[in-house]
Amino acid sequence: MEPVDIVDKCKVIYKPKGAALEYSHLAINLYHGCKFACRYCYAPAIARKQLAEWSADPYPKKDILAKIDRDAQKLAGDPRSILLCFTSDPYQTAESAKLTRSTLLILEKYNLTATVLTKSGITAERDFDILKRNGWEFGTSVSCITNRTKMQYEPHAAGVGSRVSAIRNAHVKGIKTWVSMEPVWDTVEALRLIESLSNSVDFWKIGKMNHRKLDINWVKFREDAIRLLDRLGAKYYIKKELANFRD
Repeated sequence: MEPVDIVDKCKVIYKPKGAALEYSHLAINLYHGCKFACRYCYAPAIARKQLAEWSADPYPKKDILAKIDRDAQKLAGDPRSILLCFTSDPYQTAESAKLTRSTLLILEKYNLTATVLTKSGITAERDFDILKRNGWEFGTSVSCITNRTKMQYEPHAAGVGSRVSAIRNAHVKGIKTWVSMEPVWDTVEALRLIESLSNSVDFWKIGKMNHRKLDINWVKFREDAIRLLDRLGAKYYIKKELANFRD
């Protein structure tokens, strides 16, 4: 019999499953809904809502900070990284940004480890002080290089320039950076982005578009991405959906 993992007794800190586990061992979702309304988002389907309803009026989960504090106390000192967030952006609004900072401070209090994953760009820089002093990581979701392309799928997320600036600024401050390049909908732009950010990103996680069928040669993209990343000497992980894809 396997020993009981204390996180299984937690209320809001949890172990992701499936593809999410490729990103982090543990996670917290702070909100119901997300203002960014990315058109490929899987979260509305899980909540049995349409995207418009999911993004219309996001609100924090009930008593979320008290629950995080209780969970964090149980997990005190656990070395596994806790990701904020999978089902909503931690900096989608001014209110959510305050909640995210309070969450990070709780995790810090109990000697835990956190990483943020965001499309909010420079808005997230408000918490670089916490990330830096704890040696925590800053993750950004971005897979294109122009706002024209971004608007097709992420109309309300921060612009590409803002996200790129946040990555570069974090790197300059000595914060470990990583990029989630998933989903990809323009492979030419994705490869250009890798090359342009190669000096500011410590780790890449590369995937594909999983919930929509696109006219993309994923095998070629995978090979081109690996060839480029290897040439640049980059550290990376090819997500299973892309790594195992066959024509």
